[in-house]
Amino acid sequence: MAWIIRPWAKVVLALACCGALWVGCGGGGGSGGGGTPPPGARRTTFIGHLRQPVNLVVGAELGIAGTSIVQVCVAGTSFCTEVDDSGAFTLDASVGGDVVLVFDGPDFTARLALSGVPRGATVRIDAIECSTTSGRCVAQDVEIIDPLNSPPNCDAAFARPSVVWPPNHRMVAIRIDGVVDPDGDPLVVVATDAVQDEPVDAPGSGNTAPDVQLSPLAVRAERSGQGDGRVYTIAFTADDGHGGRCDGIVQVCVPHDQGQGNTCVDS
Repeated sequence: MAWIIRPWAKVVLALACCGALWVGCGGGGGSGGGGTPPPGARRTTFIGHLRQPVNLVVGAELGIAGTSIVQVCVAGTSFCTEVDDSGAFTLDASVGGDVVLVFDGPDFTARLALSGVPRGATVRIDAIECSTTSGRCVAQDVEIIDPLNSPPNCDAAFARPSVVWPPNHRMVAIRIDGVVDPDGDPLVVVATDAVQDEPVDAPGSGNTAPDVQLSPLAVRAERSGQGDGRVYTIAFTADDGHGGRCDGIVQVCVPHDQGQGNTCVDS
């Protein structure tokens, strides 16, 4: 199908564009963030149908033939795709929140604003009509299908550092690493409890207290000189912000010494 334009409109429409994602397209501004997404990041899928812009007329009787280019991009990013010759398009982009789709061709730019798009959702947009005069687009119907959420996985979690030395009785900050989210969601990891396998004031430990704080997470670089090393066991929860969570534990060792006693026994 060829889209025919009025000569005075000076608008050339086309139905082939960037050819693939990551090709820079026009239309800057908007929201959602550009660039290459982190591995596993949620992709939002926009499935739509673009009608002929309202001040263009299809009519071979005008004597103007040929097909020219229209592309759809997420404003302010390099996420682009083709609009086919029926006006249909599918665009995958690692964006969310307030998103602006830009329909762009030679001498033609118009925008469709979408609000509150969940990252990873499927957005179906029916009967998009754009005005080449105002540069705005409207859609007859917008349906947002919330994404399925996979919870984070705590199985490979570990403490960093996992060994504390020297036992100088100072508090040492601990970070919990190794928690992963299949959807690439940012995670909030919170320590919920901590225990140690020696008394707080164990003989030969220095008699300092408390030995653990949960927020920010830290343990005391301390162990009994008469024991087999101190083990801190820390319970935590990881939350992906979409209703998914997991629980786990990590351990931190304060060894007896750096020789034969350089490992801890959880006793």
